[in-house]
Amino acid sequence: MQDRLTLDGRQLARRMQRAARLDAALYRQAARDETMLPEAVLVVVVAAVASSLGNLLNVFEDGPRHLGVLTEILSMLVNWAVWSWLTYFVGTRLFHATATPGQLLRPLGFAMSPGVFDILGFVPCLGGPIRLAVVAWIVAAGAIAVREALDCDNGRALSVMLVSGGLMLVLFVLQLVLLGPRGGIIRLL
Repeated sequence: MQDRLTLDGRQLARRMQRAARLDAALYRQAARDETMLPEAVLVVVVAAVASSLGNLLNVFEDGPRHLGVLTEILSMLVNWAVWSWLTYFVGTRLFHATATPGQLLRPLGFAMSPGVFDILGFVPCLGGPIRLAVVAWIVAAGAIAVREALDCDNGRALSVMLVSGGLMLVLFVLQLVLLGPRGGIIRLL
């Protein structure tokens, strides 16, 4: 019998809604169900497309223009993988939790679900606050994803998020120093 990859669009939309509502059971399920990886990848891609479209539609701001949808997708996928691996490393090595890299990759992919609202980043006067709210929402979702994946309390999950977020910040700054503002792919949500 051959395994086939099938994605149900309605199921994915429901799961993204649950993830955006910060449903801990969804994050727990994603941590334990290896078959949810393709959906997690698709969530990150959808969030990247929404962010890219929000940037492309933004004709009201002076500033760096967007480099394109494919670049945004690649950037988000790389950032998701790096964020997941750093969170895995920090959680298991520094905080002695038990998990596999995949057990963090899948729920942290679903934590990107609020990123679909980045498409509203073009709205005059509201685009910046909307994007800031989306980042805060993703961080909150990430904390729940980490808590469920590492099976730990809120304090430990927040500590893991702070340390891995700090490491992401270091990578971001190193990239800016070495490659300049447009030369890299690691970014802060």
